[in-house]
Amino acid sequence: MNKEDINTNGFLNDLNNNEDFNEIIEIDGNQYRVPYRKVKEITINVDKKDLIDMPHSTRLQYRLLLNDAILRARVEFIKGKITIVYNPTDAVNRKPKISRDEIIKILNENGVKVEKDKIEERDLDYVEEIYKKQFEPQQIRESVPYGYTKEEWKKYKDAFWSKVDKNNKSKLESFKEWQKYYESQHPDIFGTIKEKIKLKKGSNGKGFWFHGI
Repeated sequence: MNKEDINTNGFLNDLNNNEDFNEIIEIDGNQYRVPYRKVKEITINVDKKDLIDMPHSTRLQYRLLLNDAILRARVEFIKGKITIVYNPTDAVNRKPKISRDEIIKILNENGVKVEKDKIEERDLDYVEEIYKKQFEPQQIRESVPYGYTKEEWKKYKDAFWSKVDKNNKSKLESFKEWQKYYESQHPDIFGTIKEKIKLKKGSNGKGFWFHGI
């Protein structure tokens, strides 16, 4: 297809006029352009015999990720499960696309037989489920401590971290007091150290290195 054909089909006009081609999202007052909006995720239960062993499963995962239309791929040998996030052929974006049948073909070529009734598929919101989780790590890494429910942790979280900060400050103050006391009890050691530091500083005025102190 040449440039004239593209213009004739109105494809360039669609790219410029259709908001789906230039998805803009706003996070904390800042605007970001995202390449996808809706993508698909499929989960496939397969026979572990087809996955052969761990090295074969790892190579299969790598081959899947070589395809530009596949955003994520996870091959779990122990569970006999393959999870793939991909850009479907009916998606409205500029990125490479792939169909579910093409993915099945890739798996078949690598010795993994796929039964269609064992495929679970769902639509995935790229912004909410991938983009934001990738660029807002604190949001996804925060976990509820053992023994608390999510609701309980919301109530106690601020008080917990306030107590931790208070304990840390108390420990630091205790250490400083101990440090002063130790110095007062060993003037010979600290006096020698300070004298050596003064000598080093006075040697050339450019800082110092000292060893064995």
